[in-house]
Amino acid sequence: ANLGIMDSYDIKYLTEDLQPPTITIQSPISNYVYNTTTINFNITLDEEGSWSGYSLDSSNNISMTKQGWVQEFKSSKNILSESGIVNINISCNDTSNNKNTISKNFNTSNTQS
Repeated sequence: ANLGIMDSYDIKYLTEDLQPPTITIQSPISNYVYNTTTINFNITLDEEGSWSGYSLDSSNNISMTKQGWVQEFKSSKNILSESGIVNINISCNDTSNNKNTISKNFNTSNTQS
């Protein structure tokens, strides 16, 4: 009796990442007045990021450094010349090159000489 041949197939599903990373700004904190010459910018992403950068008051992007976890980026900026409300735009790409940009305002009060 011929029992037949039963083939097994590996079914693979390919998914394309079309969603940009979700950016969470850890620092600077809203509604906090920074009286310092340097502010640290810390963000986290909900997925692996390939690049992150920030822009202050519509200036050119400054790349951030990937730290430890692949989802965490950090940078610091001397803001001695800034005073009052400062706008930061943070842009990030994930490893599929999906980009997200978010904005946040923070306050500086540089009374240092």
